[in-house]
Amino acid sequence: MINHEIVQITTGNRDQELHLSRKKSQAYLLRNNDIVRLDIAKLLKDSENDQLSEPSDYEVVVSKLADSINPGGIALDHDEGYLYF
Repeated sequence: MINHEIVQITTGNRDQELHLSRKKSQAYLLRNNDIVRLDIAKLLKDSENDQLSEPSDYEVVVSKLADSINPGGIALDHDEGYLYF
């Protein structure tokens, strides 16, 4: 029998939703008008090795929205070419 491990990934106390990519080991979230990409592959590898870093080590801000825009959330399209807000 093959053993598997379940790893729960959350946004902590940020009250954000993760939008998972179907094609890559990534997720996206919206934080303070920044669109942030989470590197799930790196996070899971570090978790497997019990060497987790700070949350910011797995995140990259991919876009900053203007302060005049107040999005209620985000959605990733089926081809993952666009992120809607």
